[in-house]
Amino acid sequence: SEGRKETHKLISEGRKETHKLISEGRKETHKLISEGRKETHKLISEGRKETHKLISEGRKETDKLISEGREETNELARMVAKGFAGVDKKFDSVDKKFDEINSQFAEVKKEITEIKENLASTRQDVLSMGDRFTMKFEFHELASRVSALEQKQKIKR
Repeated sequence: SEGRKETHKLISEGRKETHKLISEGRKETHKLISEGRKETHKLISEGRKETHKLISEGRKETDKLISEGREETNELARMVAKGFAGVDKKFDSVDKKFDEINSQFAEVKKEITEIKENLASTRQDVLSMGDRFTMKFEFHELASRVSALEQKQKIKR
């Protein structure tokens, strides 16, 4: 009876711990996804602002150089080329961040899969434990019958 109570207690604690871990896993997954989304939107917004800024600066500089002459126009072309090289570098940085985020998402998916597998395994373990133990009501029924037989045996002596 004490062993059975302890077993039921351990199963209950196991279930609670499993539910707690799943809940924490879900919260952490949602948190990582939310952070990833925020970071992605931030990077896109920064890239757009920087691109617009560089294009705006390039246009102003182009107009100035054209008015100053052909020689200065050639200089402007070199400057614009450098500006676009900077934009390319920014986009490379954004691509790198996207790769990092994709990697993090892959890790999150892997962790979720592991949690699901562990949950299924734990569930199966809990379900199979019931096959190895006598149910509480069966045990009480047998205990009552043994008690009744003992009482009869005492009366006959």
